[in-house]
Amino acid sequence: MFSGDGERDLLLTATLSVRNADPTRPIRLAGVRYVGSAGQTIRSYVEAPQTLGPLATASFVVAESDPAERSNPDIPKAVLAMAPDGRSGRALYFTRSVLYGDAPVWLHHGVYGYRREALERFTAAPPSPLELRERLEQLRALEMGMQVWAAVIDEAPISVDNPADLERARAYARRLDKDSQ
Repeated sequence: MFSGDGERDLLLTATLSVRNADPTRPIRLAGVRYVGSAGQTIRSYVEAPQTLGPLATASFVVAESDPAERSNPDIPKAVLAMAPDGRSGRALYFTRSVLYGDAPVWLHHGVYGYRREALERFTAAPPSPLELRERLEQLRALEMGMQVWAAVIDEAPISVDNPADLERARAYARRLDKDSQ
């Protein structure tokens, strides 16, 4: 992760801490890794560094891998204005509804990075009308006029949104445990 003019390796879990205090400067995302309890990298999700424009909030999306994902209400979808490199974009909307057309459908993964002042504003605000309608908290940020940028990751981490997802996550954890012995 780059902060200001420096670079350092920073291992993260489900939290992205952004220390760039200048809201006019972009943030360079060097990588996202899933790390085991012993510190070993299990999987990398960002293969090449990406630059996110000036923002209040950052998140992640992955291209749909199955046409059924497009209509699954358990999977939030992101509508993005993509950057020229195609690896990040400014969020225009998030929805649980079906997205139609031939354009790629971006599946949203609810890992967020907030600038401190943005997080303070966000948590002080009540749920917004769109947030309540879609049951997606990131819509509150958009309705408040905050910019939300999303970086494209190449492979989706495990997402647990319903009982079937929980069972898949448990099976995956059992495989990891078995493989590490």
